[in-house]
Order: sequence, then C-alpha cells, then structure tokens
Amino acid sequence: MTTEQIILLLLLFSLLLIGILIACLRAHGGGSEDDRIPYEKPDFRDRAGFEVSDLPGDEIVQLQQCFLCHRQTVGELEFLVEPAWKALVRVARAANSLHLEDFSGPYDTNRVLYLDGVRVLVRTSPGGRYLGSWTRGDFHYALYFEAGEMGMAGGLMDDFVREMDAEAG
Repeated sequence: MTTEQIILLLLLFSLLLIGILIACLRAHGGGSEDDRIPYEKPDFRDRAGFEVSDLPGDEIVQLQQCFLCHRQTVGELEFLVEPAWKALVRVARAANSLHLEDFSGPYDTNRVLYLDGVRVLVRTSPGGRYLGSWTRGDFHYALYFEAGEMGMAGGLMDDFVREMDAEAG
C-alpha cells in the first residue's frame, strides 16, 4: 500500500468519525429547534419577549402546563377542561407563525365568527376536533381540542377570545 493510499484511507476514516460525532450530538441534546421548554407559568419574557397575562376565568378550565416551542417563538398552554378533556392554546407575536400545521385536519367545516369585534376562524369535525384561531393586537392565538363533548369547544371559545390576553415585555 502506497503512502497516498494510506493518507486517503485515513482521510475517509476521519470523515466517517466526524459524521458519527455530529449524529450523536444531534441525537443527544444538541438543542433541536422543536424542543418544548417547560415553564411554571405563561411568562415567556426571558426568551420570547411576551407573557400571557390573562386566562379564561371559567371554573371548568384549569391551566396544567406551559411550554415555549418552535424556536422559542410560540407559547403553548395546556388546559384541563372538566371532566377530562385537554385543550391547547398557542400564542405568538403577530410576526411569527403559530405552526397550526401541527393541528392538521381533517376538518369538515370552516366558518368565521365575530366575538366582540374579533374575527375568529373556526374549523371543526364531527369527531370533536376543533381549531379556532384569531388575532388581537400584536398577537396570534389558537385554541385546539383534539376531541371533546359536542358543543363544548364552541361554548368555551367566547371565554378564550374575550379573556385571554398577551403582552410584550
């Protein structure tokens, strides 16, 4: 084996090791862009520059968990709706996307509602899937139910649109 062949073999081996090292770093906490960072309360001012200052006051709706996700631009709030339904609310500055593709259909109906002058796009399906989205001030909001009792999400939509508020800061 010539010196040139040995150098070429060492070079290929080095590239293989570098590739394995990069794959290992990505797999073991290299900081994925889709990481969900948990928060005790919906105050994302340290990374995203906003907080959710007001939440729905309905007694059947309880905040369970808060996360910052999608490259630290989207606040995600997980609610428990009595008796055992889960609702997700996403909040982002109007310049950022809520990444609603995460809640892709199928939705059978699309309609527009106006609640206190706020335009709300509502998508529903017979199985209970529900997605309502709106913009107020400098923020986008979305309320998502994967499943629920008939009429429950629509009945709570008013509370979320009227009572939720986010502030820059």
